[in-house]
Amino acid sequence: MQIKKFLKLDIAHNRIFGFDILRILAILFVVFSHSTSLLPDTVYMFFDLFYFDGVCIFFALSGFIIGNIMIKSVEKYRVHCIEEYILLDSIHLGSINPV
Repeated sequence: MQIKKFLKLDIAHNRIFGFDILRILAILFVVFSHSTSLLPDTVYMFFDLFYFDGVCIFFALSGFIIGNIMIKSVEKYRVHCIEEYILLDSIHLGSINPV
């Protein structure tokens, strides 16, 4: 019973499934590139082609995720600033030109 709870994943609905696949591939590339001495020569030659790709994939995914978070926060802040400007401007105009 405890194992089922441990293996149950709570996946957020806003996740991008393709990024999870890329993350898995990047992890495998990094793990295999660090353990090349344990692999047979034919497998080593295959993973030698993708030696640095795992790290590059991690950097690209991190940049996209951080950039996306920053863009969302800027858009949220911009809307907040516009609402605040409209409110303060209407209060200011009301104090200058009372009706």
